[in-house]
Amino acid sequence: MISTRWQKPQPAVRQGLEARPTPEVRRRLEALLQTPAAVSRSPDLLRRLRAISVLERIASKDARQLLITLAGGVAHAPETQAAKAALERSAMRPEKLNLETKRKQ
Repeated sequence: MISTRWQKPQPAVRQGLEARPTPEVRRRLEALLQTPAAVSRSPDLLRRLRAISVLERIASKDARQLLITLAGGVAHAPETQAAKAALERSAMRPEKLNLETKRKQ
């Protein structure tokens, strides 16, 4: 299926655009990026993005460590971007420990 095959080369295509290619190469790379959303949102990708969302909600030390690992992936990968966004959101929330302390009182 093309959707699962497209996920791996997409970051490389974006990196190719950042390298200031010739006009012909740029035109071809940009055409590749104009892939319909249905193709770029494969069931496998959606499953991985949902797993990242679950890690964010768990908010444990282990879950945060996994998010940090995922955030260190390929810059343009959807999973990397989702993990970075999850870490940014979690940094803006009150500490989970503070919430647990309040529950015990």
